[in-house]
Amino acid sequence: MKKQSIIFLLLISCLKFQAQEAIYRSLATQSYMNALLSTDTAAVNHRSAIERWTHEYGFSGQPDTVIIPVVFHLVATSGADMPTTEDLAAQLDALNRDFFEPRPLENPNPAELAEGFDELVAFPNIRFCLPTTDPTGAATDGIVQVFSTNQHWGISDSIKHTELGGSTAWNPVRYLNIWVSPLAGSQSGFAQMPGCAAATDGIVIDPHYFARSENYLSTVAGADTVWLPFMKEGRTLSHLVGNYLNLYDLWNDQSFCGDDYVEDTPIHNAPNFGKPGYKHVSTCEDNPVEMTMNIMDNTDDSERWMFTHGQVMRMHATLALGGPREGLRTSETVCTFSPSVGNITDRQANENGSDLSTLNIQVQPNPAKSGFSVFVLSNCEGQMTLEVFNSSGSRSYFDNHLVAKGETSIYIDSKNWSPGLYSVRVRCGKEEALQKVVIER
Repeated sequence: MKKQSIIFLLLISCLKFQAQEAIYRSLATQSYMNALLSTDTAAVNHRSAIERWTHEYGFSGQPDTVIIPVVFHLVATSGADMPTTEDLAAQLDALNRDFFEPRPLENPNPAELAEGFDELVAFPNIRFCLPTTDPTGAATDGIVQVFSTNQHWGISDSIKHTELGGSTAWNPVRYLNIWVSPLAGSQSGFAQMPGCAAATDGIVIDPHYFARSENYLSTVAGADTVWLPFMKEGRTLSHLVGNYLNLYDLWNDQSFCGDDYVEDTPIHNAPNFGKPGYKHVSTCEDNPVEMTMNIMDNTDDSERWMFTHGQVMRMHATLALGGPREGLRTSETVCTFSPSVGNITDRQANENGSDLSTLNIQVQPNPAKSGFSVFVLSNCEGQMTLEVFNSSGSRSYFDNHLVAKGETSIYIDSKNWSPGLYSVRVRCGKEEALQKVVIER
């Protein structure tokens, strides 16, 4: 114990020395949630029930693909360097890279996986998009722009209320609300974990930690370059989305060597910063090697790229039918993806030297009631058709006027269909993709 204490003090001293020359990301989800739960007994009870649900889901849950509509609230203040539409596309791409792509684009040094971490890597299969309709049904681009006289915001819910100078959340059952605005005290952002008040649900992030486009990054010079480790990869928001989907940070600010309730992540004694490299050992019991490449740690964005199987199960327990954020799954919101997301398949095919699947579809919500959307990601050429068949084989829907290459979404009205199991089939040339959808009443 004495030896561990000395090591810990040396670590803290080293970080304080380094902090004089660099900026270290300060994530505030833990402090925000502790303050919130200290005054909300109902939220404490909800959080306990969510943990019981998550534990049970871990035994029999079946993760699938989920698409989450995202609303960006850009709350500008005087002099703030706010993200542009191009930056928003870059951040949306970053989320889809970390939560949806079948493998990381990075090629980590094999030594970083020597503890068997490579066997623990899992991919969430969660996608993020911009809604094309707002809560009233009006057309939208999923971006709300507000100018506020507030120069910065504290770790509180003020930014989430129009009457306080911020921007009121869209229906949090159907949308992930993300507020972007300067935060006080060098904070990078915080998320509300599931089970708390709906009116304040979502994520707040400082624009210095928001992803930026290549065009923006090419113009950054001078003192602003200190922010580059947090802008290029956009993983501050990826971390906060993990919190939003019920992942804890790998460290615990309140309880030294506290657990994150995931069996396949090692205990961390504190957040890691910068580029600690391999092999960084925890001062906690048994001195486990820390998973510094996990997105829920706090190393530089270039160092982090993975989730574990246990973390993926926790996120899908949150989004599953019966879970605290099931409304995101069953939302009937029609979405559009960032323009460059459609290049994922092309980029991976080029890197692998061979083509991956050229046709992929997803159906949301599923089960559906009055209608559902079919999201198509295609790299094929030629005519593309979409058909839906009922359980007896009769065709309920047909469309042969789809865009063949890129991404598209089609909303299908099913309010007059009989309840039951339907098959959704998309064809393009010799390629075919099939999904099942359940219609309920």
